[in-house]
Amino acid sequence: MKMTKIVIALLLGWGIFLGCEDENIVSEPSYYENFWEIKDNPNDPVQHRAFEIYQKYGVPVFLNDTIGKIFVKVDIHGDSVFRYETIDLNWNFSSESYNTPYTHTYIKETDKCLVALELAAKYLETIPAGIYPFSMLLTEKTVRPSMSGDVTSISSGIFFRTLLLSDVLKQNTDAKVKKYINKIMIDVILNKMDDNAVNNFSKVSASKHYDVKWEKLEPNLPDNFDPDILTDPDALEEDKKAVRDVLGKYGFVSNYEQLDFDDDWELVYFDCTPPYPDIDLQGYINEIVSVTPEEFERRWGNYPLVMQKYELIRDYVPVKK
Repeated sequence: MKMTKIVIALLLGWGIFLGCEDENIVSEPSYYENFWEIKDNPNDPVQHRAFEIYQKYGVPVFLNDTIGKIFVKVDIHGDSVFRYETIDLNWNFSSESYNTPYTHTYIKETDKCLVALELAAKYLETIPAGIYPFSMLLTEKTVRPSMSGDVTSISSGIFFRTLLLSDVLKQNTDAKVKKYINKIMIDVILNKMDDNAVNNFSKVSASKHYDVKWEKLEPNLPDNFDPDILTDPDALEEDKKAVRDVLGKYGFVSNYEQLDFDDDWELVYFDCTPPYPDIDLQGYINEIVSVTPEEFERRWGNYPLVMQKYELIRDYVPVKK
């Protein structure tokens, strides 16, 4: 009889335990919820605009690094416990490789949030789908500690699964937006470019031709040599060709302004060749994304070194159509 009571007690205890287990299972969160999917809320203009961007480009754009939370359980004190999904800029495919504490200043006002989202939409409209980021985080300001103990402000950053656009509210003119987007696009392209292509590119122009004043490299410069006119839409084509004849001869498509002393020991800017291959490469990317392939060849097709460099990197750079 005693044994029967013990067995019954054990069974009752086990039943209560299972009941508790079932309750816990019901309250367990769904870890398959996709926090990276932007859902529409027509009553919230910011959420609705983010949804429109996500629907068109497939890229989730966030204005806060905490992108979602889900209820886990009620703890022994009766408090709700949540799991938060956050954008961690330290995260990479296999681990958190660094423990850099990034601090964000978020954009909060509705009108400013919409301005920031329009900048993100303009960026995605400008670049090809092949270099879309997995996600984007927009902030008013982002800082991180520097090695000196101060803080360093980050204007933008390419991370493993997030493209950070900080300082977005400072891009308050069309010219600033264009320059900002172009810089980020160049950074993204350089980040994705194969090292062999970069190395081969850097070997085409002679190393002695980098970081040299044009007047020393080419003693007989034409009188109308002014590299600034290459970006002047009103400049005469014959004057632009005179500049290209000098730059293209050495395999360059861009000028570099260097601060130096003149003969009277006054600081002035001098027109120079790119100081090193990375700057040279940025000049090529700028030129390629701004014109069609046909226009690039019309401008530079008569300069073998230029076309040799162009062929090495053209597959990595989106072209204008």
